Amino acid sequence: MIKILWKKINFLFLTLVFQFILLVPLPSLAFADIFGHWKFVSIIYQGQAMPKPNPELKIEWTFFRNGTERLYWDHGDQNHFCERLSRFRIEEDRTADFKDLTDDSSERANLMDEVIFLNPLNSADCQQDPDMQMPRVSTTPVSWHGPQLYLHLKASEAELIYVLERDERY
Repeated sequence: MIKILWKKINFLFLTLVFQFILLVPLPSLAFADIFGHWKFVSIIYQGQAMPKPNPELKIEWTFFRNGTERLYWDHGDQNHFCERLSRFRIEEDRTADFKDLTDDSSERANLMDEVIFLNPLNSADCQQDPDMQMPRVSTTPVSWHGPQLYLHLKASEAELIYVLERDERY
């Protein structure tokens, strides 16, 4: 219990540091509503909507107004987790490749981020994930679909879409 409380206090402190002390430029936004806390709720693979592959899997993104993004996940066990912070910006890109989408009216952009901090308490296997390595710079196509945010990932030849919904508790 104390270890979990310490992790939360540690993260809150780091969040405050990144929000109020560091002078990180604000992102250029094609998506005015991206700020806030988002949770992974389902996937779309080869055009088919599916539930999360593991119901215990918890993946969360938090986008702060200062251009900092937090990515966190665990499998229902808070002693086994991965967490990182990055600088992000969103650049509009109407030409991005969105193969499996049928709704051309969705707002589209690229999420560009650079990992700037890895939680030192991360599980050892986090090192195998490219998103949990420094220095890591990546570009991910994103799109809005109503209240949902889609992250378009490459899975071999097909597109894998992570469907995110805003978590209003934060």
